[in-house]
Amino acid sequence: MIKKIHIQNFKSIINTSFELSDNLFTLAGQNEAGKSSILEALYSFEDDIVNRENLNFEEESNGNLKQSISITYKTSEFFFKELEKECRQYVNDELKTETTLFKVFDVEKLKKLQEFTLTKTIDFGWENQNEYKLEINEPAFQIIKSAINNLPNEKDDFVTAIIKILRPIIDINLLKEKVVYDIWRCCPSIIFFDDVADLLPDEIYVDELEKSDSGQKGIKAVKNFQEILKINFVEFSKKNPQLKKGKIETLNKELTASFQKDWKQKISGNKQVEINFELAFDQTGKEKVSFFVKSKDGQYLQPRRRSKGLIWFLSLWLELKASESENGIVFLFDEPGQNLHVKANNDMLEVFENLAKSGHQIIYSTHSPSLIKLDKLHNIGLVLNTENEGTIVEGLTTSKLDSTYKKDALQPISEAMGLEPLKDFSILSEKNVLLEGLSDFWYFESMAKILNKKKEYKFVPGIGIKSSKIYPLISFCIGYGLDWILLMDNGVNPRTTREELKENLFNNDEILTDEKIKLIDFKEVEDMFSTKDFLLVDDKFNIKSGKTSSEIIGNSRKIIYAKQFYQNVINKKITKSKLDEQTIQNFEKVFDFIDQSFSKNIQNFKVPQKNIVEVEGVKK
Repeated sequence: MIKKIHIQNFKSIINTSFELSDNLFTLAGQNEAGKSSILEALYSFEDDIVNRENLNFEEESNGNLKQSISITYKTSEFFFKELEKECRQYVNDELKTETTLFKVFDVEKLKKLQEFTLTKTIDFGWENQNEYKLEINEPAFQIIKSAINNLPNEKDDFVTAIIKILRPIIDINLLKEKVVYDIWRCCPSIIFFDDVADLLPDEIYVDELEKSDSGQKGIKAVKNFQEILKINFVEFSKKNPQLKKGKIETLNKELTASFQKDWKQKISGNKQVEINFELAFDQTGKEKVSFFVKSKDGQYLQPRRRSKGLIWFLSLWLELKASESENGIVFLFDEPGQNLHVKANNDMLEVFENLAKSGHQIIYSTHSPSLIKLDKLHNIGLVLNTENEGTIVEGLTTSKLDSTYKKDALQPISEAMGLEPLKDFSILSEKNVLLEGLSDFWYFESMAKILNKKKEYKFVPGIGIKSSKIYPLISFCIGYGLDWILLMDNGVNPRTTREELKENLFNNDEILTDEKIKLIDFKEVEDMFSTKDFLLVDDKFNIKSGKTSSEIIGNSRKIIYAKQFYQNVINKKITKSKLDEQTIQNFEKVFDFIDQSFSKNIQNFKVPQKNIVEVEGVKK
């Protein structure tokens, strides 16, 4: 599958590269950042697209007419088998034979090839501007060349011919040119899902399906429909009408059952959405295939009369299901699911994840928080449109947030992180540790795991401290009779909040206030860690800057670093033995406070009426 991508001089892209370490990769960023340009460049690598309009405007103006797209692939058993097959076919074509008795490659030598890079170059300064050059990186080619079998019986005319074809001594470039295209054909297919052209139509005439060059919208979705049902509408239309009727009923049931496994949303309170097709003649006698989406009310409605979200998902589902049997496909999606409900986005992501697990690769762009997966932050590329460098892709922790638009680009990711604790979060428990925000939440959850704390309480992230933002959470706890304590940083706003709570909630009793409210010994939670600890999150963390951890991270990346820290703890990349001893002591001190405070179980405080959140069923 694809490991690395490098694009030069394509639309908004001047020069950018990024790595993919998993089969599900997200390009996240604002509109107009260049996410679509990246996907279009990848598709042009696959689709023989040569279009001067795809050049970067600034680069073209400066006289740079050379465009290149490089993709680094990881090899697999399937790849080796396909390459052997392709090269043997080439030999057979040259010799006009169909023998399979010889092996083109020494398998053990060929398996030394762990990865390779193919580069497609187009120079619009060439005389023939419709041509492109495809090259393979030299180290990979040398491994392939050395793996070609040295066949011993050179006196045999057949073997001599093979050696002459596969190991030309005079023109090694000829061998490279032939092999590189064989390798390209063995690479995973790249499919770009077009949410306009590929939507399932209401109907299509059978004669349109017979045309190899039919440009009718939706024809691809119809062919996917055929592939899933293992049916050819053209051939099927010629069968006996009675046989067709029974077969159609059976196929409709099979298709519906399969679709309902992946579509979990409801229409009019009913989840049992049915997908149907039928063959019929129009008034002129032309036969057509019609498609319908049926719900519980019994209405057979054409796709265009159903919600855009449902038909988009159905069409996407057809594309993915039709490709399931193929080995290793790369699917590209540009802003998928824009018409889908948030819950339906979850269905789509589940389909993506299942495809990834089965060996396919999905690369999709989005600026929607509900489509950003946070379990593998290293597989999210932050897409930025910079003034001097054009579109670039950077990692979340390594990106230098030195401009407003870079900070804005993080917004959907930060929002997604804000939603994540709420997915399986029942809000409050019998005992609650109230925190300022999400970064505190991830760090304390992480340290609780590292220090093996068997906590009987829940960390609850707030939305800040300033302007009494924490009051509703406190009021909620008191209204429901739940135990709580509050942890805050030791900054100006937290100290002010503590004084307000002491006056309004604890009648200026310092001892009671100290039992329920803890200001940590640091201005920010990040400063509870040594700067060296953050090398476990980002190996480029600048520990020599002389700044504190919180100053190096900055406000815009607080949540990202905290979530990555938590993820590394879960993955055992961060353990107690790897953290600074002072860090351990800092957190042990806070956990001791939590345990001691809850053991005293002090709850009977007067809450000012103006600060109580009115909750149904709870008296003020």
